Amino acid sequence: MFQVNDAADFLVVRPVSETYRQVVPDPLQEMVTNVLRNLRTPVIVLNQLLQGDWEGAEVAATRFFLNSTVGVLGLVDIAGYGNPELAYESEDFGQTLAVWGVGDGPYLVLPLLGPSNVRDTAGRVVDIGSDPLTYTLNDDAALARNILTVVDARTQLLDPLDEVRRSSLDYYAAVRSLYVQSRDGEIQEGAAAEGEEFPDFEDFDDFEDFEGFDDPPPPTDSGEAGPPSNALLSESPPLREPPPPLVLDLDPRRNQPR
Repeated sequence: MFQVNDAADFLVVRPVSETYRQVVPDPLQEMVTNVLRNLRTPVIVLNQLLQGDWEGAEVAATRFFLNSTVGVLGLVDIAGYGNPELAYESEDFGQTLAVWGVGDGPYLVLPLLGPSNVRDTAGRVVDIGSDPLTYTLNDDAALARNILTVVDARTQLLDPLDEVRRSSLDYYAAVRSLYVQSRDGEIQEGAAAEGEEFPDFEDFDDFEDFEGFDDPPPPTDSGEAGPPSNALLSESPPLREPPPPLVLDLDPRRNQPR
């Protein structure tokens, strides 16, 4: 399926996207991106509410109101212009499932849709079903929206994917890795926005049972034990002076008190 999608991209999607980038002025391309993002906002707000991200839902709703009114139906991103706090943030039901603890499942390549996984595929179906435009747009308008969405996304990926193709030995593996990393990044950003605590680094708990630093060094040739390691701390210079470099010396004869 990856080869089929790659062939379709090479023969149709990529040439159309290249022509779109060359022919359509940059300001108009930006307007198309703004409109498409604005149309997705109801789905974004719903998913942020389902994730418990009340602040994110408020920001998205504010963006939708400002851009739909002052921004002339979303043509201009008035809300995000010069205001990072109201910047666009994409959310979908696949991310919501991840926040709920659902695993991503096996990696998939969907026909004409590209890389995905079981969780994100289910999320895509829910997003389509929860989008009000699914039930309000006629067939021609829905088709135009879908085509513009594909062309807009592919245009933004022209240079990055070309670079991946040139620099990778295995294009399939590279695309798969990029997709997984991208989705993980989106999910982690969403978790951070909701104030979730970072996971504990349990590997460091093993050091709690290590008593080597509290034991005195082995006895010297004269039978006297060296000072405990805590004595080294008491001999440290004042904080206003830089401490001497720490040298790890495992010979106990050079660690005797003077």
